[in-house]
Amino acid sequence: MSRRTSKVRSVIVALIVFLFLASFLYVFNQNDRDNNNVEKTTTAASNSASANAAKTITGSNFTNTVPNGSATGSSTGADTNAGTSPNTTLASAGLKIIQTEAYNVYDGDTFHVLVNGTDEKVRVMGIDTPEMDAISSLEKTSAIAARDYTASLVDGKKVYLVCETANYKDTYNRILAYVWLTEPSDTLDRAKAQIKDTLNGKLLANGYATTMFIGTPIFKTELQACYDASKRTGQEAATTSGTSVADSAGASAQSSANSSSTGVKGLNGEYYIKGNISTTTGEKIYHMPGQKYYDATIIDESKGERWFRSEAEAQAAGWRKSKV
Repeated sequence: MSRRTSKVRSVIVALIVFLFLASFLYVFNQNDRDNNNVEKTTTAASNSASANAAKTITGSNFTNTVPNGSATGSSTGADTNAGTSPNTTLASAGLKIIQTEAYNVYDGDTFHVLVNGTDEKVRVMGIDTPEMDAISSLEKTSAIAARDYTASLVDGKKVYLVCETANYKDTYNRILAYVWLTEPSDTLDRAKAQIKDTLNGKLLANGYATTMFIGTPIFKTELQACYDASKRTGQEAATTSGTSVADSAGASAQSSANSSSTGVKGLNGEYYIKGNISTTTGEKIYHMPGQKYYDATIIDESKGERWFRSEAEAQAAGWRKSKV
C-alpha cells in the first residue's frame, strides 16, 4: 500500500512540474509575440508618418492657376511659422492665387477684375496712392500720374492676385491683393524676392505710393523696403536739376500722409476733411463734405482732433471714414 501511494505521489509531483513548465513556456512565448506586434505597429506608424510628411512637403497645396479669375491654392492647414523653411508654399502660408484680367483702372491702387464671371473691385494691398477726388491740384496731379502708371501695367492685361485668405476682402467688399504681373513663384521665400516686381512694389519704388499697413501683412517687410528705396532715390534726385513725374507724385503722396494741418481749414479750404474723435469710444472717425454729421462736427485740435487734405492722409493717420 505504501509503495503504491509513493508511485501516485511521484506521478502527481511530475504532473505538477510539467504543468508549471508548460505554463511558463506559454507565458514566455505570448509575451514575445506581443512585443513583436508592438514593434511592427510602431514601425508601421513611423513609416506612415514619414510618408505623410513627405507628401506635405513635396505634394503641397499649391495648384497652378487657371484662366478667367478662378481662385486656386488651399488655405487648409496654414503654416503659422510661414517663411521659416525654404519649402514653405504660398498655400501653406495662407495665401491663394487668382489669375484674371484687369480692367477699369479707377486710381493708382484700385481696379476691376472678373472672378468666376463676377465683377470684383481690387484694392492693391499695403500701399496708398493719392485720391482722384482730391481738392488740392498738386494731389490731383499726383493721383492722375499714379492711375496712369497703374493702367500702363495692368489695364487689359493678365494679372495674378495673391491674397491672404484670412484678410481676403476689406469693409468695402474689395479684394485685397498683392498684384503679380507674371506668374508668382510657388514658394514663399522666392515670392518675397519678387515683391519689387509686383504692381505694389513698383508703385512704391517709383514714388507713386506710400505704404499703408493694416495689421501685419505677410509681405510687409518687402513692401517697406521698396518704399524706403524710393525715398532714397527721391533724395538723390532732389540734388540734381531734373525731377521725374514719379518723384513728384511720390513727394506729394508722402507729404499728404505726413503733413500737419497748418493750411486753410474748412469746406472750401485745403484742409476740408474733419477728423473727429468720439467722446464715448475714443474712435477716430473722419467726415467728408455731404455726409450726415459733417456740418455738426466741430474740430477741437486741443483734444487731438484735426483737419485733413485727403482721405489717404486721414487713413494714414489712423482715422476711418464715417459710415453715414
